[in-house]
Parts: sequence; C-alpha cells; structure tokens
Amino acid sequence: MGKTVISVENISKHYRLGVIDRKTFGDEFHYFLKKIFRRKLDDFVKIGDEGRIGAKGLFKALDNVSFTVEQGDVIGLIGTNGSGKSTLLKVLTRITEPTSGKAMLDGRVGSLLEVGTGFHPDLTGRENIYLSGAVLGMHKHEIDEKFDEIVKFSGIENFLDTPVRRYSSGMYVRLGFAVAAHLEPEILLIDEVLAVGDAEFQKKCLSKMNDIAKGGRTIIFVSHNMNAVRELCNKCVWLKDGKVYKQGPSEQIVDDYLRETAIGAGVFPIVAPLDPLQIDSMTASFEGDDLIIENKISSSALVSTVEVVNIIKTNTSEMIAKANFVNTNVAVNNLNGSATMLVRFPGLKKLLTNGHYYIDVFLNNPYVRTYVSRTKALEFVIDDKKPINSRENSANNFGLLNISPTSEVK
Repeated sequence: MGKTVISVENISKHYRLGVIDRKTFGDEFHYFLKKIFRRKLDDFVKIGDEGRIGAKGLFKALDNVSFTVEQGDVIGLIGTNGSGKSTLLKVLTRITEPTSGKAMLDGRVGSLLEVGTGFHPDLTGRENIYLSGAVLGMHKHEIDEKFDEIVKFSGIENFLDTPVRRYSSGMYVRLGFAVAAHLEPEILLIDEVLAVGDAEFQKKCLSKMNDIAKGGRTIIFVSHNMNAVRELCNKCVWLKDGKVYKQGPSEQIVDDYLRETAIGAGVFPIVAPLDPLQIDSMTASFEGDDLIIENKISSSALVSTVEVVNIIKTNTSEMIAKANFVNTNVAVNNLNGSATMLVRFPGLKKLLTNGHYYIDVFLNNPYVRTYVSRTKALEFVIDDKKPINSRENSANNFGLLNISPTSEVK
C-alpha cells in the first residue's frame, strides 16, 4: 500500500434550511461550547425513506462519509446533482467546516471549485497568478518559473493585465485551471467547472490532469462526464443522498452508476402513446464500424408522413450524430400498419472514444409535430482500451460529427 494523503473519517455536514450561518457572538459561543464538549451539533429525526431532512428543518448534505486516498491516486467523485460532491470538496479545502468527523490532508492543496474561486475581482490576471501562488506558499521566483507556462496554457495573453472581473466565465476557468495545475500542488481538487470551457480546452485539461497523475500527485475529480472519469481515474467514490454508496475501481463503479441511472441496452419496448403512431421496438448493432439502428414502428390509423429521428449522444447528453428526414431524405408515407426503418451511421465506431453512448428516438411529421419521443432509448458501449486522446476526430470534440447517415424502409 502507498502513502495515505487524504483521510476522510465520518464526515457529516448539516444545514438548517432557511438559516444563513451563525450571526451573533452568542450563536458562535454556543456552537463553540458544543464543539468543546463534543456534543451533537444537531438533533435529527429521521423521516421518509432518505431521512435527509429532520423535524427542525435540518438537511444532511453529507452523512457519515469515510474513505482514504493514497498518493498518486486519481479519484473520480460521482453522483447525481445534490448528492454532496461539491459540499465534500468544500470541507476538504476548509471553505466550510464539517458538523462532525474530520478530514486530514497531507500535502499542499490546489483547488478549482467554482468559477473565479480564489481570484480577487479587482486584480488583473497577472496579479491573481502571483496571489494564488503566494496562497499556496510559493516564493516569487518559483511562480516566475511557471508564469509563462501558465499564461500560454490559459490562452489569455491579450487580457493578462485586465481586471478579472471583466473576464467571461470561460476565461475565468481557463486561468483558474492553469494556475491550479501548474503551481504544482501535491493534491488537486477539481469540481465540475470544466463544463464551462470549450471542447478543445477540456481536452487540454484532461491531458494535463493525466500528466499530473503520472507525476505522482493526487487528484480528486468531480465530474458528470463518465467518459472522462473512466479514462482518467483509477478509483471512484459514488455519493448518493450524502452517503458513500459505492467505492472501488473506476471501471466497475462507473458501469454500476450508468446501469442504475440510465436505461439499459437491448430491445426496448416503448409504451404506446395516445396518438395512433408508436415505436414497437428498437435494436442497435455494429456491422464493422457502421452503427445500424432498427426502428420498428406502427400506426393504428393512417398517418400521411412519418420520419424517424435517431440522435447519438454521449452519457453527458452532448449530441454527436443525427439522422432525420433532412439528411437522409427518407420517410414513411401513408403509414397504416407496421414498418421498419433502418438507419446507418457509416464509420461511426472509429470516430468514438471509449465510453457509454445513448440513442434518442423521435417520430415526427416533418416540420409539423412530434408524435413520440424517447431519450436514452438504447445504450451502447465502446471499449477498446485505447487512451482518451488516441484518435483524431474524437467524440470529445463535441458537436455533430462529419458523417452522412443513410436510411431505408423495409
């Protein structure tokens, strides 16, 4: 076993709904006495299935969370919105204190939690770089050595002497990540702020985090991008309702997470809508590098024109390919009964990185109305054990891929 650099022991964080912190000296003194005598800071009455809200309007953002991180580990912290991920990082960075429990970190900590965190809005980008380095305990000559590299990575050369209050959210993130990653913290904590950056910058960030991890430093990475978590992280901690639900190897935990929070693969029977038109079933399979989607549809009454729209998305809902009437020029006319629409995405597989992908389906009368819609109707997985940046035209360059789908009716 390696050296333990982060130890989280029974961390809980409770909030009283509608109350903003302690306001008076009496409040602070009362809280201090409770801490001194190690009394419970809040008394909860469990209600409902989750028991996260008590009778006094108290909310359990974190509930008895424990795990350890060894030096050089890259930990993916995953979970749905509201599961406690950001609260945990704020506890680890000492932005907020836990209600109970303790966290010990061995090493210099760099963090990127929210857009603009740690920057003084009235200082320029140049001044904030030196301010951030000083906060990390670095000497000026150490920051000087990294300065040009930080500026080049962030891409804000033309705005370096502009107060950061005038920066866009994307510029904030670019500079914030560049500072956090290049000033060599031994522990790097990153929240889901990379979603603000463009696709090219996200790739740079993921590549840089990979380099940091290879250098023996430790990362806790909060993200909803399961492809990035799978490729970057060697371990995962899955938070659910403020508790550690599962932890272990990232491949296993990510697969379990996607399986529990998304619709599974295979033939998916779709419940008939009130309209006469319905999707009976869907299947998806690869023929070489071509993805073939079979949409079986039917109608109990005459429908003049029906198009089947298939959209390929990543697990974070970015659209990467689409087939509809406009780009396939095929639809079903005068449908009264059953039909099968085959949609082919040529060469799609070789354009995708490893990860989970989903297929949405819609039945439309082109430019008139939508009869049936179903998101994440099917799931498929790409897994050839290649690194995330090994291909050109990667699906991480989110947006419509340059492929021409075809379609036919049987």
